[in-house]
Amino acid sequence: MRFHYTRPCAALQPYVHCFWELDSEGAHTGTDTLFPKGQLEWVFNLGTATLVSVLDGQPVVTPRTELLGQLTKACSVHVEGRNILLGVRFQPHTAGLFLRSSVASLNDTATDLADVFGADMPRLQEQLLAAPSEAARLGHLERFLLRALRSQPNTRAFRVVDFALQRLLAHPQGPSLLEVARQCGISTRYLHQLFLAFVGMSPTQFLKIIRLQRSLACLHRSPDSLTGVAYASGYFDQSHFIRDFKSFTGLTPSQYVPADFLLNGPVG
Repeated sequence: MRFHYTRPCAALQPYVHCFWELDSEGAHTGTDTLFPKGQLEWVFNLGTATLVSVLDGQPVVTPRTELLGQLTKACSVHVEGRNILLGVRFQPHTAGLFLRSSVASLNDTATDLADVFGADMPRLQEQLLAAPSEAARLGHLERFLLRALRSQPNTRAFRVVDFALQRLLAHPQGPSLLEVARQCGISTRYLHQLFLAFVGMSPTQFLKIIRLQRSLACLHRSPDSLTGVAYASGYFDQSHFIRDFKSFTGLTPSQYVPADFLLNGPVG
């Protein structure tokens, strides 16, 4: 299986975290598991595979142009056929700028992007399928995203969320939500509302997922000890780390085998 990440062009980097491509390089039958990332994704199915996701306990045949909302729990994806996927992983708070809507209602759902963009999305899918190379595919995708972004104003609400995220992500422990709200000149209640509108979840839930992602990155780098992973990821102690990790993944950290979960590894 070939799986790798690519950074977007400079104009998109404030909004798009990365592009990714997966190619099973042949017919494949199996089940993969996705863990919460704190980021929404678009996923284009360019192969012959049929994908069935289990979202919020319900099996869903994945659209070939998919908007995957914020995951708040592990999601299994059953694959049959040759799996060729192209993904867009947005920054935590930016997907709504391209969708012209709040993202809170999209959590743990798979929506057909054609229902959002109409005929423009099937045309993009055709371009991606006909493109002769990865560079050509990414070129089509970047041009589509830039056109979609141009119609969006850089509102004060977005700037507040952007600042709050940078402060919360600066260190594993991070400042308190009250401190960040004060620095933004808003109440913690309004900060909560802005996170629901732009990120899709509360600041507290988002930070739990960020700690999970930091711990997964550490585990993929072959850490020396779980205690070290816990502190490096922002947990107060190892028991807190193990409890949160299992609540999101269904596994304890010692049961987690990075080679079995390539889709959940760190970017780059």
